[in-house]
Amino acid sequence: MNKTLSVNIGGFVFNIEEEAYEALRKYIDSIASFFRGQEGSDEIISDIEQRIAELFNERIGESRQVVIQDDVNAVIEIMGRPEQYAEADEAAEETMEGKTSSKSKRKSTRRVYRDAEDAVLGGVASGLSYNLGWDPLVLRIIFVLLAFFGLAGIPIYIILWAVIPESKTTAEKLRMRGEKVNVENISKAVSDSVDNVRASFDGNGIQRGADKLFSAVASVFNFLARIIKTIVGVALLVTGEVMIIGFVIIVFGLASGSTVANNLSLSFVQEFIFFNENMFVLAVIAGILLFTVPMLAFLYGGVRLLLNYTPPVKGIGLTLISLMILGSVLASIAAVNQGTEYSQEENVEIHMALEVPSDTLYVVCSDDPHWHNQLRPRSMDHMEMIKREGDMMIFGYPELQVSTSNVQFFDLETRKRAGGKSHTAAIEHAEELEYNYYLEGDTLYLDPYFTAPYSQRFRDQRVKARIHIPEGKYVYIDKSAERIIRYGKSSGFDDLWDYEVSENTFINNGERIKCSSCPIPNEEEEEEES
Repeated sequence: MNKTLSVNIGGFVFNIEEEAYEALRKYIDSIASFFRGQEGSDEIISDIEQRIAELFNERIGESRQVVIQDDVNAVIEIMGRPEQYAEADEAAEETMEGKTSSKSKRKSTRRVYRDAEDAVLGGVASGLSYNLGWDPLVLRIIFVLLAFFGLAGIPIYIILWAVIPESKTTAEKLRMRGEKVNVENISKAVSDSVDNVRASFDGNGIQRGADKLFSAVASVFNFLARIIKTIVGVALLVTGEVMIIGFVIIVFGLASGSTVANNLSLSFVQEFIFFNENMFVLAVIAGILLFTVPMLAFLYGGVRLLLNYTPPVKGIGLTLISLMILGSVLASIAAVNQGTEYSQEENVEIHMALEVPSDTLYVVCSDDPHWHNQLRPRSMDHMEMIKREGDMMIFGYPELQVSTSNVQFFDLETRKRAGGKSHTAAIEHAEELEYNYYLEGDTLYLDPYFTAPYSQRFRDQRVKARIHIPEGKYVYIDKSAERIIRYGKSSGFDDLWDYEVSENTFINNGERIKCSSCPIPNEEEEEEES
């Protein structure tokens, strides 16, 4: 059983074994002795202790709570001993020019920070220059040019200012320059900083005045950056919260069986749209991922900006991106599988000559046992007008059209359309559609619905009944047939609305179909139309 102590290192409290503590104390004492009397020694010791604390945190993580001898040895190996650097400096002075020196071995992975020590406005350009390997002056000129040409440089610079953290500690400054954070580099960085401060005090009055001016301008931009940061954070949070509310409404709507959008419920999609149960499950999972991942990203980004929380949650970015990619892949698989079922469309036409004993054909809708004549197509979409009864699907939206004919008898053309994986499959599906009608004397009875086997599911099935009217013959549209009339020139009813067509008579005058029983417009209306 080893005795442990509680110590404060660089502002962090650690539990450390007694043997490891003695080794660490001797190491820190040797560093303090080495830098004693040197200008900035207190800052050097403080920065070294902070770096030691960072290394301990990295090593122990969450798996254990106590610093052991191996941890201390590893930290000393990384940081190095002061006497090693003294020997290295003496050897470097004796080596020939071009030989490898200790400085060349100080390079490490760079991180992006703003360089406040070489800042004009925030230090963005000088900080980026270390990563890009460019002169800071070049980057500053680029931002100025962007600001003058299109003003793009100003928001870009402010956003970078708000997002990129400032290099405050010596360790952060070393990482910014790509140098290893060890005793040698910390001591040199502190010494250089002291020299720069001394030089700034020794400068002339003009230089100090310019520094004050740039400092004031930097403060203004800092304030603007904080405001923009707050606004963006609030916008992200509000967006995330709105998405949460929408998600909850959709989930409860689906759970209760109510419709989601345009009367398209989840149960309807599962029962009529999807041909494969596995594809339906994939589509649901994809929808959840593609909706919730951006929602979480907005919330996380807003909280991080508003709370000024710089260190990101480890792995959250990669996790969100991976989930987004997974959702996109699943959605693509389901969409491709589903889309092939509609890849081809075909029409099947059936003509029937109508032996009408008079010059007028009366068109009436048969009774509707499925919706009991209660459908109002003008206020409903097609998805509402589909239902299942046993092994059959019922569609409540056949269309009635009229057109001229060159023959001397009435002709009823029934056009049935459906989709499928191939042309052959689409034709088979169209042929399976059932649409009933019959002629009784001079009255044509048309069903207000058509049917298909349930195995077809929804394949955008359509049925259009077109009556070809011989020249000089009439067609009377009963009130009941208003349900199957669609407004538009393609319907052939003299550009009348569906409710205007019913209870009127139409004639083929040799040129077009004309309403013969509609009120004749007065001369003023005719002049306006002309």
